[in-house]
Amino acid sequence: MTRIKLYTFLLALGVSSASWAQDLRSSEVPKSVQESFIQSGGPVKGVSWEMEDELYEAEYKVNGNEVSKVFAKDGTFIATETEMKVADLPAAIGKFTSVRFPGKKISDASEIEDADGNKVYGLEIDGEDYLFDNNGQILNAIE
Repeated sequence: MTRIKLYTFLLALGVSSASWAQDLRSSEVPKSVQESFIQSGGPVKGVSWEMEDELYEAEYKVNGNEVSKVFAKDGTFIATETEMKVADLPAAIGKFTSVRFPGKKISDASEIEDADGNKVYGLEIDGEDYLFDNNGQILNAIE
């Protein structure tokens, strides 16, 4: 997946977690999506599903952390977002945020990995969402 597609996905992911996403029962999720989810290592139980703009998002917990896997309507795996502790972010991100956002609170952090293994990190800093690469560079702010 190209970086542009990844960023488009990330913007969609932010939208899909909004209040207008449609909650689904497992029986309403296409078989191709369910099969891809299981093949990607998703659990059989404890999963909730949402859909928006023909993207299907499976949400569940692993070791107390929220995990979301997103799939296209045809079952194509798009990406995984895993909640993480701010202290576990790459050091370059911590250094950058301490300089760029002194005194600001980082309330949420997540690692987002696309189907090709590309990783970015999402942070909520004083209510604003940002994406960072592994080197601590801001990729874009999500409005």
